[in-house]
Amino acid sequence: LFTLSVCYLTLIVPILCLSGGEINFLTDFSSVINISWPDRIDDACSLKEITCSLDNHIIAFRVRQNIEGTLPNSIEELQWLQLLDLSFNQLTGVILPQIGNLSNLQTLYLDYNGFTGTIPPQLGSLIHISK
Repeated sequence: LFTLSVCYLTLIVPILCLSGGEINFLTDFSSVINISWPDRIDDACSLKEITCSLDNHIIAFRVRQNIEGTLPNSIEELQWLQLLDLSFNQLTGVILPQIGNLSNLQTLYLDYNGFTGTIPPQLGSLIHISK
């Protein structure tokens, strides 16, 4: 399986990369909820809402900005994600079963939104979840 990465050079860190899946999610998320990211999507690690690992994969995603919309299915592309905080927004639709595929997820906050339906059983596979 081949994963495309977007990389660029800096003076401090030799190469910064986000996987193609991470870029897909950020692009999908921004179009669904109408939020704007930097001109270069690969600069996402510099945003206050995003924390990246030393090898520049998204490990924390926090958006508490009273945003509206639905979560994109591409959320499952955040393979390295450890913290997802989307509380205090106006997100609607169902809680996506794809969140259950985030095997590194330790913390999940989805409270104070407008989600409907039941909690997907796939979330039971999140064995590292503590909050």
